Order: sequence, then structure tokens, then C-alpha cells
Amino acid sequence: MNHGRQFLKISITKLGAYFLSIGTCLIYFNPLNINNEVFPYFLVAVFFLNFSLRVFIIGSMLLVAALAWLIYDPNARSFIDAANLIVMLFGCSMFAKLDRPNKLLVIKIFSTFLVFNCFICILQFVSADFQSFTNTFFSAEYRTSVLDSVRARNGGVTGFGPEPAYTATLIVGLAMIVSAYKPKNLFIIFIVLLTLVLLRSVSGFFYGFIYLSFVLSRQGTHALYQIGRASLAIIPLAVILFYINFSQYDWVRLGEISDRMIKFFLVFMESGSLLQAEEQFGSNRLIGVYYAFSKLHFTSYETGFSPAAALNFLTGTALTSVIISLFLLLKRGRRLSYLPCLLFVIICGPKLMWPVFYFGLFGTENIKEVKIDEN
Repeated sequence: MNHGRQFLKISITKLGAYFLSIGTCLIYFNPLNINNEVFPYFLVAVFFLNFSLRVFIIGSMLLVAALAWLIYDPNARSFIDAANLIVMLFGCSMFAKLDRPNKLLVIKIFSTFLVFNCFICILQFVSADFQSFTNTFFSAEYRTSVLDSVRARNGGVTGFGPEPAYTATLIVGLAMIVSAYKPKNLFIIFIVLLTLVLLRSVSGFFYGFIYLSFVLSRQGTHALYQIGRASLAIIPLAVILFYINFSQYDWVRLGEISDRMIKFFLVFMESGSLLQAEEQFGSNRLIGVYYAFSKLHFTSYETGFSPAAALNFLTGTALTSVIISLFLLLKRGRRLSYLPCLLFVIICGPKLMWPVFYFGLFGTENIKEVKIDEN
């Protein structure tokens, strides 16, 4: 009888791990053309997985802060921001509570999705028709004019996302989990970098740099040599794709990829300001985060792009995230590799993308145990 209950518990937990991982990978899936970009399907896993009681306590505090803003300003989006932070914390907590085999199951699904998404990005890069089909089928086109303007100035693909920047956050978030627990899988690092190059998102380039600093701080510069070796595996695929579409392909687009990165770097060097360079390239995400830290006290509510920015607005002061960051550094930051993780909490969004914030909030203490279990 006890054996049957234990088997049922293991099966339920495994089902929850599937919901958590697949729901995260499909976070931009919008077949009903709903007026939104992000959908926390992974929250279904809350019916199957354990989570920390602290999420309830922190969530209650966030809701009280959101209610206070609504009383002060009925038009404030404080409740939405608070709900996003709570759902993100549930995602992190459910993953933290998983046992080692189910953690590795989530990592395996994340790895598979990263490779598949990269393959889709290559097809979108080769075929504009396939790009249009993917967006229509997967992420919908409820903001056609906005998305057209984004792609016009960017020129990159979107993968399984509504726009390049959002897809870049998903890819880097999943890669942080995979690369932490499976450092020997260096082919994933190349897949991530290739995807970010194809996406051509300015914020994606920045997130990719932070991701690389995380990987190198944990693995050393030897990883760069291994990435070069792993990159050879994708060359045959690229040759086949280009050969199939050789007559119709616009080869000038190959130059557009490096052109955007070079121009951004030159603008950054000339202006000496990362924020000014970002603004000139049609993005304002880092600027919004900067504003969330620019005042000691906020008298009007703004929607924060990152978790730290949203927390500042909810509590009405930039001191909140500063104090919490110092606390996390003392409690979680035992290695140099923790700094990139904390930086993601401060600057990265959307807020529902829990994998990119997981190590910044929950630390990296259990990575070694899972790696030992894998071996």
C-alpha cells in the first residue's frame, strides 16, 4: 500500500515537472490571439509540485503594497506587477523544491527546446514566409503595426516569441539553468549564441554577454575552445539549408547580422553611455530600469520591467531593491558567478520569466548536488 502511494507521488511530481518545463518553454504561445505577450502556463504545475511557504508570505506583502497604490492611484498597474512577481516566485520555488531526477528532467526539456528554437530561427532567417507562418501560428499578430516596426528596425528573426527581445530573455533564462547544471554540454552555449545573433536584439546581446560571464566564471576560459569545437556540428545543417534555398536567398542579410552589432558598439563607444546607445537603437528597457533606481521616493506609479524595478515602484523607494540585493549578496553570493545572476534580477524582464531570475533569488548552492547525481 505504501509502495503504491510512493509510486503515485513520484508520478504526480514527474507530471508537475513536465508542466513546469513545457509551460515555461511555451510561455509566449498565443494561438487565441489574446492581447498579451506572456502567458504563465507553468503555473499549472502548482497543483502537482511543492513550493515554499515563504512565497505566500512575500506574495501577501506584495499584494498589500499593490492595494495601497490602488487606493492612492486607481489607474496604477500595481496589482498586475505584484501578481507577475508572485507567479515568478512560484516558478522559482517549484523548481527549487524538485528532487534531483526531476530537476534533470526539466533541464533535458529546456535543452531540447533551445536546440529546436535555434533550428526554427535558422528557418525564419532563410525564409520570410516561414517567419510569418511561425508568428501567426505561435505568438499571433495582435500588434501587427508594433511588431512590423520592431522587425523593420531590427531585421532579426523572432523564434518562438512575439519579438526578438522577448525571445532572447527566454533563451538566456533556459540556458542559465542548463549551463549551470550541465556545464559539459557546451554545444548548448553555441546554440544560445547563434540564436542571439539571429535575433539581433540589443538587449539580447547584453543578456548574452551576462550569460557568458556566468558560464566563464564557473567553467573558465577553456569553455571558449570547447564552444568552437561544438560549433562544427551545426555547419553541415547550415550548408544544407543554404543549398536548398540558394537561388532565392538574399545573401546580403548575412552582413546585416554583424552590421547591427558593430553599429551598436560604435554608438556606445562614441556616446560613452549604454542607455543612449540603447535609445538610438529603438529600445528603452534599460532606460526604464534606470528610472526605477533614479529616485529615493516615488510619488507616481510606473510599471517596472525587471523584478527589482517593479519592487521599487511597489514599495515607493529605490532603497528596497538595494537593501534586498545586499541581503542576497551576503546570503546567496558565495561565488563570483553569482553576480551575473543578481544582475539579471535588477535589469532583465519580462518579470514572469522565472529561469533567468532563479539563481539570483535562490542561489547556486544545490547545483553541485544535482551534477553529482547526474554523474
